[in-house]
Amino acid sequence: MAIADIAELVGAFGDLGDGSSAVASEFDAVSAHTKGDVLTVSDGVRGSVEGRFLGVDADGALRLATAAGDERVISGDVVTF
Repeated sequence: MAIADIAELVGAFGDLGDGSSAVASEFDAVSAHTKGDVLTVSDGVRGSVEGRFLGVDADGALRLATAAGDERVISGDVVTF
């Protein structure tokens, strides 16, 4: 990969993880889920967590409103929706 290619990628993805709302708004525009959908996510460590879809945060973590409160899901598989 050439230096110019790397510079282009950094420019294209440079705002990811910087705390901006760009990730969340872009995700909302293409998500198959709408806020309030009930999702079950399995992560292989905790087992599964079920909650209402709240979107993603600025870091790209899935946000769910669960019976225990709002949770951030960093990784896992959406197994039911």
